[in-house]
Amino acid sequence: MDPVVLQDDEHCPVLLVDGTVRRRRRWWSTAVHHLLSYLADVGFAEAPRPLGFDKDGREMLTFIEGDSGSAAGRRVASTTALVEFAVFLRRFHDAVRDYVPPPGADWALPATPDAPPAGICHGDFAPWNVVWSGDAPVGILDFDLAHPGPANHDVAYALAYSVPFRDDADTRRMLGVDQIPDRRHRVRVFADAYGVDTDGLVERVVARQLKYAHDVELLRERGLVAGWTSPESIARNHQIAAWLARHQHLFR
Repeated sequence: MDPVVLQDDEHCPVLLVDGTVRRRRRWWSTAVHHLLSYLADVGFAEAPRPLGFDKDGREMLTFIEGDSGSAAGRRVASTTALVEFAVFLRRFHDAVRDYVPPPGADWALPATPDAPPAGICHGDFAPWNVVWSGDAPVGILDFDLAHPGPANHDVAYALAYSVPFRDDADTRRMLGVDQIPDRRHRVRVFADAYGVDTDGLVERVVARQLKYAHDVELLRERGLVAGWTSPESIARNHQIAAWLARHQHLFR
């Protein structure tokens, strides 16, 4: 059977070969496989299971059936899906609460200064990295940016891309809507569903967006070549962070 292209990206092609996902091996792949094995061991079935590496050096993972990618990012436009998205993130964090990263593990990003002894950040928990069946999340993908850090970093990141914390044009594009939703209401809906206080939450999203801009710069410095690590994308990330810092009032 011919391989099926799941992601047509010259820098990070993703193929389905003989029913398993094949991705280019990176410096963080071994650490991520350790995390994925842990998730399988604790019964979190919504993450891919690691299957080692093939003869071409590519990582092998189990395939999760459903919708994902940029179009799937619009699933969180509905309140029902936004609630499910937040609950799913909480389930992931509950599953990794006792996860202790192996000593010397080489993650894509360094541990944050406030990283707890146990637990892990997914690092890229956005709607397009979730596998959907209707309004229900059934899987989580792309653990490439996983790294030791507090759960609230994932919460802030997920909020940024699901509310979303963007201007009107980007909000319409990301959610696939004509009318701008009540941003403050969506923040409260997510917070209530996840189980987090809204006090200081907007400020954490602002800080997380700036951290993401710096993280991408760091990855480029380490040699990661991708469309999203290009100088143009890095400049765009800083523009978004600056816009958000000036417009926090829209989300409080």
